[in-house]
Amino acid sequence: MVAFVGWRAVGLWEDAARRPFDLHPVWLLPAGLAYLAGWLPSVWVFRLLLERAGQRVGYADAARAYYCGHLGKYVPGKALALVIRGRLIVGRGGTFGVGTLAAGLETLISMGAGAAVGVALLPWGLAGTEAGERLDRFPGFGFLLERPLIAVAAVAVGTALALPVLAALFTRLAVKLAPAEAREAVRFAPGVLAVGLAACGVGWVWHGISLWCCVRAVGGTAEAADLLACVGAAGLATAAGFAAVFAPGGVGVREAILIETLSPRAGVGASAVAAAVVLRLVWLASELCAAALLYYVRRVPPAGSPPGSRAGSPPDPPAADAVDPRPGL
Repeated sequence: MVAFVGWRAVGLWEDAARRPFDLHPVWLLPAGLAYLAGWLPSVWVFRLLLERAGQRVGYADAARAYYCGHLGKYVPGKALALVIRGRLIVGRGGTFGVGTLAAGLETLISMGAGAAVGVALLPWGLAGTEAGERLDRFPGFGFLLERPLIAVAAVAVGTALALPVLAALFTRLAVKLAPAEAREAVRFAPGVLAVGLAACGVGWVWHGISLWCCVRAVGGTAEAADLLACVGAAGLATAAGFAAVFAPGGVGVREAILIETLSPRAGVGASAVAAAVVLRLVWLASELCAAALLYYVRRVPPAGSPPGSRAGSPPDPPAADAVDPRPGL
């Protein structure tokens, strides 16, 4: 995958007008901050799902587990991210099993929101480009390019119709995996998923801003009109990279979609190749900094934190010198 993307990127760069590569580092800091801010709604959703499963985890502890868990996606299969998040809430109001489950459900919600945003904004990203003109020959696609709001409405209606089914599946899965004592408290109503999707959708706007800043950082002339295309490209590329479980961190898959969706735009062009690479580096550096900071700052659980969740946590072991009051024991 990486080799194919590299071959495509080299061809695109050679076909474009040659010009000096200009790097504007001033845009890198806002790109990193916007990326980290884009995950704050997901942290809130993660904590909301924990509460629905009977867990009481503070926002700072949830953020610590969430941002540290990002590093697990670079292991093939990406499941280690869920394990890290579930492990880091133990002793902070949560249990490993329910924490891992909530992390998995949040990931599905977040990636689903990214895919929905990407598909809804795809007509905006392709409108007026050569790629859009080539796709215009397919039945119905030209109609969507001329009326991009219809794509947004179709995605919204499809999501609304799918919410009851998804809520039932999430609840059934959670009941099977949650501790026996917490199963009756586990309920994921369609409204909870709708709120989660809306919150994560806001997060993808920030990820799009981060991508837009990276385009500017490599010398692209992206304007405000290109922001919607960046939001859609960031959501679609990240969701596709997540679906490619064989690619650690979606490497190669994310870059391929970013290059193909952004390169036809006049304000981006060949800068899409450099922007995709810089975006990967900025996002990785931001994840490392946030994970290191939160892990060590919140390494000691706050005073008064329960050893487990309110429901389903094991009791504290008896003291070594405890005397059993029952006779003969």
